[in-house]
Amino acid sequence: MPKGNYTRKPRGPYQPIKERFEKYIYMEPMSGCWLWLGGINGNGYGSFWNGNNPHQQQAHCASWEIYKGHIPEGLYVCHHCDIRSCVNPIHLFLGTQKDNMQDSSKKGRIDHGEKRPQAKLTENQVIQIRNDNREHRFIAIDYGVAKSTIGLIKREKRWKYLKQTPSR
Repeated sequence: MPKGNYTRKPRGPYQPIKERFEKYIYMEPMSGCWLWLGGINGNGYGSFWNGNNPHQQQAHCASWEIYKGHIPEGLYVCHHCDIRSCVNPIHLFLGTQKDNMQDSSKKGRIDHGEKRPQAKLTENQVIQIRNDNREHRFIAIDYGVAKSTIGLIKREKRWKYLKQTPSR
């Protein structure tokens, strides 16, 4: 028992998880999205503590568990609508990481090539590299990249979406 005049505040009535979850939803009428108004993590996804987990979980995953049930091991809760704050279970589906990446790519949500913030080369430079017959180390010096990067570009392991063009 703690020393002093200690009184514990009553916690209040128990509130079911679904009821507590729904307090943080705005149902957007035009899109049908249920927008999460609670906490948002650094990636733009809602976060929710459902009381069963020691940590907060993403709100769209909590939505899946509340309305559709358990998320099987190895599967992810993905969005059909591509709105990170949407928690509408109708807009969600289960898939593997590969399914999620393919879905994102198909919808044009993944930056390729020079659109990536860390890209050091342009598409034109990659085409020039593929058509350059010099040793990889000399090409790498000219473009300011690693020799291994040149090899990956020439074998079409990097910048795969750019097709080899014949040299002129």
